[in-house]
Amino acid sequence: MKKRTILDEKVKLHNGIMMPVMGFRTYKIENNELGKEAILEALNQGYRHIDMAKIYGNEEIVGQAIKESKISRSEIFVTTKLWGNELTKEQYLQEIDSSLEKLGLEFVDLFLMHWPWNNRKIAWEVLEEIYRAKKARAIGVSNFNIEQLEQLKQDAKELPVANQIEFHPGLNQTELRAYHQKNNIITIGWGTMKYHDDSLPETCEQIAREYNKTIQQLFLRWAYQHQSLIIPKSMHKTRIIENSAIDDFKISDEHMKWIDSLPQSRKGPDPNNFDFGN
Repeated sequence: MKKRTILDEKVKLHNGIMMPVMGFRTYKIENNELGKEAILEALNQGYRHIDMAKIYGNEEIVGQAIKESKISRSEIFVTTKLWGNELTKEQYLQEIDSSLEKLGLEFVDLFLMHWPWNNRKIAWEVLEEIYRAKKARAIGVSNFNIEQLEQLKQDAKELPVANQIEFHPGLNQTELRAYHQKNNIITIGWGTMKYHDDSLPETCEQIAREYNKTIQQLFLRWAYQHQSLIIPKSMHKTRIIENSAIDDFKISDEHMKWIDSLPQSRKGPDPNNFDFGN
């Protein structure tokens, strides 16, 4: 019998849909043969959640990889994101249909509003509409803060099942994650390994060595123990395999608290001061 791993683990969204705990992020994976091969490799290694977005520009190869994998569509969880600030309802619907056409899919499993657009009320109404039309099995948001989530709730008929946010030891988002838990919203972390740079304290390497793991694996496990879904990305087979090898150790409470106490700063845009453009 095949041993179960973190790649087999799922959580239940508040609408009853089951979603893999670990996924494969396609950010900065180019829309070419090499990009497709990386996605195929992830699927071959057991990843069953593919995270993408229209703005990534690689919808075609995601669809091709899913088709060429020969894995049943029902086994693959596809997340994509709605892009566009201050579009009309009709334009948002066109963007969604365009994404589905490029993917070669009749529906996606999770459709997120990529950023809290200025006209997020209209954008959310559109996502609610495609949810009712079964073009998305679940809908959520990305890069929203508490205030923006509260504003969304005022007019929403459907509440977001998830919020995909920047989440790493340098931005542990304690208050926002507590809000998610209180409101039955799943946290999906992006950029989980972003703290790995020249400013990384040497103690992190020492802790990773204590568990016989890389810093990347340490940070992914840290996010997992904080009950965040994780979506690491890599173009390399060894790293794709390595990223999922995090269920054979547990970070101690002491080490978790130490990692939580690292200096905090964003690596990505601030939702409060993001230049959305049009």
